[in-house]
Amino acid sequence: MLDNFREWLSDNLRYFMLGFGILAVVLILFFGVRFISSKFGNQKTTEPKQETQQETETPTPTQEAEETPATTAEPETTPAAGELELNAYPQVNALIEKYYAALTGKDVQSLKELVDELDPSDESAITNSQYIEGYSNVQVYTKKGMTDTSYVVFAAYDHKYVGYDTLLPGISYLYVDTKEALTENWEEQLLGGVMTVEAKGKRILEDHWTAEELYKEQPPELKDVTLKAVPYCYWGNRKTGEMAVWIRQLI
Repeated sequence: MLDNFREWLSDNLRYFMLGFGILAVVLILFFGVRFISSKFGNQKTTEPKQETQQETETPTPTQEAEETPATTAEPETTPAAGELELNAYPQVNALIEKYYAALTGKDVQSLKELVDELDPSDESAITNSQYIEGYSNVQVYTKKGMTDTSYVVFAAYDHKYVGYDTLLPGISYLYVDTKEALTENWEEQLLGGVMTVEAKGKRILEDHWTAEELYKEQPPELKDVTLKAVPYCYWGNRKTGEMAVWIRQLI
């Protein structure tokens, strides 16, 4: 009987080996899938923790950024280069106010004193204007020009048209030089006809000085005057009077 079992075992051994081989492959696949799934499953579970940790840490830079404006608040008192200043120069504001007042009153003579050129067509347009009734609420935005006495001006204003109550906004671009201009005049009755030059200036008063005083400490007193210059060749052979060849500059 034992010989029969051995014979049967030897005849069916290949089937047993095949069965064991299939079982081994199944076990390898099963444990391999579990190992791989457990490994990638742990990575997926850890990634949200990292994202959550990053999300909790990100507000720190934002909090620091909110505190930085305190360091940049100081330069407000000194405007940056090219920055417009509102009504910062009284002398410029006065010129602009005078300019728009002259436009409102159609005062051509005053406008000639304010602008460089005013040709006949401009004078006619101002004199015959029938649409704009007046200007108001003038705001002067200014920045420094190319020289110490010049300014780039943006004048914002409201203007009213004849027959309408609604004020309309407007803006003009102007270049203003506050330096006093020279005025040329031909005076027929002076010295037989001569070209003179006039300018606004100041005179040093000497009322507090006596003939006996040569030196003393005295602050200068100035008086606004109109200076008139004539050609040097016409000054000689005239009556006694004051003359200045070189004019002092007020600093």
